[in-house]
Amino acid sequence: MDLDIHKNDQPNQVKTTSEERWVMRRNPKGFAKGKETVEELFWQDIKAFAPKIIQKVDNSGAPTQAELARALENHTFHGDESPVAAAIYGVFSDIHKNNGFNFGEPRLTRNDIDIMVQKSLEVEKKYKVLRDLDNWAKTPDGARCFSRLGGEVRLNNIDRALQQPNLNPTERAKLSEIKANFNSITVQGVIKIGDISSCFKQLQTTPKYDVMNYFHAIMGRVETNQNNPNMHRLYADSNPLNSIKPGAVVQRSSADCSFKASLAGYAALRPEELSKRVSSNNGTFVVELPGVKQSKFKVQPPTDEELGLYNGRDTNDGFWPIVFAKAYGQYEYNKVANPFNRDRLDKLTIDEMAGENKTPAVSISALTGHNVETCKLKDLDDSALKQKIESAMAEKRIVVLGTPENDMHVTVDGYRPAHALTILGAKNNSGKIEITIRDPHGEGSNNPNGVSQADIAKVRRNFAMIYIETNVNAFGK
Repeated sequence: MDLDIHKNDQPNQVKTTSEERWVMRRNPKGFAKGKETVEELFWQDIKAFAPKIIQKVDNSGAPTQAELARALENHTFHGDESPVAAAIYGVFSDIHKNNGFNFGEPRLTRNDIDIMVQKSLEVEKKYKVLRDLDNWAKTPDGARCFSRLGGEVRLNNIDRALQQPNLNPTERAKLSEIKANFNSITVQGVIKIGDISSCFKQLQTTPKYDVMNYFHAIMGRVETNQNNPNMHRLYADSNPLNSIKPGAVVQRSSADCSFKASLAGYAALRPEELSKRVSSNNGTFVVELPGVKQSKFKVQPPTDEELGLYNGRDTNDGFWPIVFAKAYGQYEYNKVANPFNRDRLDKLTIDEMAGENKTPAVSISALTGHNVETCKLKDLDDSALKQKIESAMAEKRIVVLGTPENDMHVTVDGYRPAHALTILGAKNNSGKIEITIRDPHGEGSNNPNGVSQADIAKVRRNFAMIYIETNVNAFGK
């Protein structure tokens, strides 16, 4: 959550949150006075600022999601408008779900913004209180304090405890916070030390928390990329091969894991070939997808909003992955002939349309111009699976794994269900194969940079499908 300290800050630096930086820049007098909390100043500014942004999209001040999507792609917003516009788009559907809107085509109004701000401020205040209480309760001081109260807290013994002269200032402050938030933590009339942690975790599963957290996350990514000159070039390095790498390909606010996993595999295995698929053209780009009959697509450079929505905060290699995603999104849109389905796609940005394809076989073929072998892992014995992976890696052919669709939050070893991941490499160690796998979520996955290691047994435990690029050209070319 971007309310907290950045990982890269050094211990001796003054550390600020994204909210504090926003408020200091936009309302320095209010920040200096200190009469209101940072979150109050932040959400008050969003409440006043957001209606001006949606007015830019629709003169009546009530744009549809489709109208907002087009505005994000067309360089409508600038400066501080961009992070807020991107965040509003990112939570558009959730705002209407939380506000009970369930008829007609949703439009975003000032009243919707007001309700979102009120709910987000409430949940953020509760989040910070519970986070601090949870951290304290897990310390020896917190455990001792609860122990002196008999291992549990009731409203009447909090009052007695607060009257004790031997309380230190921290204990007095924390017990006062527990008393003030007693009914939010429990409805049982008693709080045990583990109840605080349970309540804190439960809060983070609520729709209101998701909206607040996602709003902050998108704003933070847009602001980070706005201030990173490397993300305003196709390639950060003058030599494209230093920028075309799998770590630059990150899945964010779109369900395009099949495409992103395929693109990351291409970048890992044949970066020079991939670099030849895109060329500059008078401020725009032409992307070639050789496996598509209409193979060339004109692409506008990404806006600040697109960089925040569809790129990682920690990537630093240029916006070339977004250019490919926008080209592939055009291809997916052009495939749809049904007007009803096109109306649905119109509510998405062109980047998100890349997520319409749910199988890596299609995206691998589109990117490379080659056919793809699709296999169920249950139909391959260990020897055949090992041979296919080793052969493909030796010949630098793209391989993508697919996790099964199920109701579990994660697979046995922590991979998301119904998800596509890239095989980056394979080593044969005394007859056993060690496979390097990358999740396109990158730093947002359960593994550092999204990279994990697996043997054949682990692959079988977690994956259901394998997609292997062949040397056979599509269309018989």
